[in-house]
Amino acid sequence: MFYIALAFLVGVLWIKFKVISISLILTLLLLIMIKRLNIIILLLMFISAISSFFLISSYNQTEIKNINSLYNEPFIDDFVTFKSFTPKSTYYTGILNYDYRYFYKILKSNFKQDLTHKSCRVKGEFKFEKELSLLNISTVQFKSCQENNIFTPIYHHQNYITKIIHKSGVTHPERILALITGDTSLIDEYYKSNIKDIGIYHLLAISGTHVGTIIVLVYQLLVRLNIPLVLIKGVTILLLLIYAVYTGFVPSAMRAISIAIIILMLPIHFRKSSIHVLSFIFVLMILLNPQFINHIGFQFSFLISLFIILAKPYISALKPLKCLFIISFLAQLGSIVINTYHFNQFQWIGLLSNFIFVPFYSFILFPSVIIYFILIHFFQHSFLLNTYINMLFKIHDWLVQLFLNLNHLKWYIPKLNQYSLLILIILTLIFLYILVYRGFVTSVLSFLIVLIIFTHLIRPHYAELTLFDV
Repeated sequence: MFYIALAFLVGVLWIKFKVISISLILTLLLLIMIKRLNIIILLLMFISAISSFFLISSYNQTEIKNINSLYNEPFIDDFVTFKSFTPKSTYYTGILNYDYRYFYKILKSNFKQDLTHKSCRVKGEFKFEKELSLLNISTVQFKSCQENNIFTPIYHHQNYITKIIHKSGVTHPERILALITGDTSLIDEYYKSNIKDIGIYHLLAISGTHVGTIIVLVYQLLVRLNIPLVLIKGVTILLLLIYAVYTGFVPSAMRAISIAIIILMLPIHFRKSSIHVLSFIFVLMILLNPQFINHIGFQFSFLISLFIILAKPYISALKPLKCLFIISFLAQLGSIVINTYHFNQFQWIGLLSNFIFVPFYSFILFPSVIIYFILIHFFQHSFLLNTYINMLFKIHDWLVQLFLNLNHLKWYIPKLNQYSLLILIILTLIFLYILVYRGFVTSVLSFLIVLIIFTHLIRPHYAELTLFDV
């Protein structure tokens, strides 16, 4: 399945990154000669590459048509579904179906209606800023609002528990909700900016740590009740599916939950093929929703997971604490290509901060938040619970501030062309090889030295003058 997924990626990359796609084709041809793959695998690889190319091409053409249609007819008078409905000082904002953001100015000061997960008829106009489209809603016909979703009971519970957490007296209810659901829209921009600057924003995304914690808690509880393993797996899978609804089916959550469900269902001897499971989920998710390929969280999630799996021969022999440090480094190594392409910087602070925050989130903060989420159903104003959670966030904020003192030392990388990006990809794979077969210290030192040289070589050696007409 891994080779089929690589062939699938060839078709995906061909549209925007032909140089990288051609390099991947040459790599696959080399692997075919070395592994001597049978004719069926070769045929599936060919079909996979062609089908992914036409799939993404068709999706892109549809998106262009939709955008052009909005440009030509920006006014709307139709039903929309509110995926989120976030209150601000004098307006509401959030995401609609098809992931369009919206803005709705409050006309009544006592307005308290929550439209989350409801379909309502609205009037408004699309505004365009760069590549983003924003629907400025002028009117919402509240009498037209309806709930006709099979997930309505889950959404009702989500709204109920959200209100309870906000009223519980805990200092940062929005952070608790963000850690549980992956929804960071309620978190203030200043806090989000700080955790982005120190390279730990990815810890707010739903990941294997979140799903693993839920599985461990459910298993440890049910196994003590002498419940058969088959029923434990069934209950766990059901809870993971409900959790997927809670997260709004975000790509990173779907990746972690899908892999967990497949592993729970597969026989033991199939579970060792984790790279094939990851490959299958990668292909399946893009087939179901081609939009995922442009989602940065999707890219981070799969690339970091791939690097961790490829380094499994090395990390499987390590002690738990050292293993966490290595996984933190792998997360930085796996994300450098994405960070460089999208943000033009190498978050070297994250190389240090993740050594502290990954264990802190994995073993302390997130398990505590999950337990808090369960207990808040029964103890809604517990002084001990609130004190404990507040203390954890104080420690968290103190550590964030500690690393923010290094924030002025940012490592910017110039915009890369396809050839430079290909070189960077090859370098990261070489560093991964060095880590597995030569050790951590050698890999880190060579990684930093080569990255310094690479940054210097691709930096434009001429002055630029930018004029603003104001």
